[in-house]
Amino acid sequence: MRDLREYHRPSSAAEAVRLKREYGAKAVYLGGSTDLLVHRPAGVEAAIDIRHAGIDYVRVDDSEVVIGGGALLRDAEKAVAGVAGGMLRQAVRETAPWLIRNAATLAGNIANASPAADSVPALMVLGARLVLWGEAEEEVSIEDILSGPHRTLLGDRLIREIRVPRTDGVRAAFHKLARSASDIALVNVAVALKLEGGVARDVVIALGAVAPTAIRARQAEAALEGMPPTEELLVEVEKVVADEVRPISDWRASEGYRRRMSGVFVRRLLSQALNGEQSRAAA
Repeated sequence: MRDLREYHRPSSAAEAVRLKREYGAKAVYLGGSTDLLVHRPAGVEAAIDIRHAGIDYVRVDDSEVVIGGGALLRDAEKAVAGVAGGMLRQAVRETAPWLIRNAATLAGNIANASPAADSVPALMVLGARLVLWGEAEEEVSIEDILSGPHRTLLGDRLIREIRVPRTDGVRAAFHKLARSASDIALVNVAVALKLEGGVARDVVIALGAVAPTAIRARQAEAALEGMPPTEELLVEVEKVVADEVRPISDWRASEGYRRRMSGVFVRRLLSQALNGEQSRAAA
């Protein structure tokens, strides 16, 4: 943001989108700015502050939790306490220390498109949807907007809200592997599934920090879907996950370590979820 010249504080989401479309790539939406001020993208001349645009709400009902695009991580954390047995709350809490959660937004954590964003795999396995405002209102999955490290397909569109379903019978678990609680994840993993008639149903496995974006382990999901989740099968799923991820080596961890831990933690989390250690979403 070294080229920043203008600051705008729209009073509505519609006004924010109008400004973004007017300035195009020369403007950015400003939420908590905890990531934006770190990366300081070049060529940005205008900041559009959405904190007063009327989208900092959270709503909870029997079928879903709705988190506005301007809602803080701390507010989201409270709102999702009853979702998936507390799994999503854990993921949001591990996104950042409490001081940052009091400033950063959940929508910003998604839009920043860090491959290691802790909230994203958890939201993905729970089927969260994004309501976008641009030329028209759209509802898309998180996967639909991620294109690479810190790159999205959002364009001028604003994340107006995040909708998280509250589904009966879901068993879910999350784990962040990091050097410390406040550090960037070496690997993060979320799983969700149902157990019906002794077989696994609606299996979803998502991982972060092991590919250019957070990813679904679809081959591993398919290997478990409709099958009795025996310990032997979970070991096979572990191997599939290790083959499916695409990690890199950097100064935090090697490619091989990330690959190995991806499989290990998917197996462990599936076992935990199936055993009810972090399971059964609230109705």
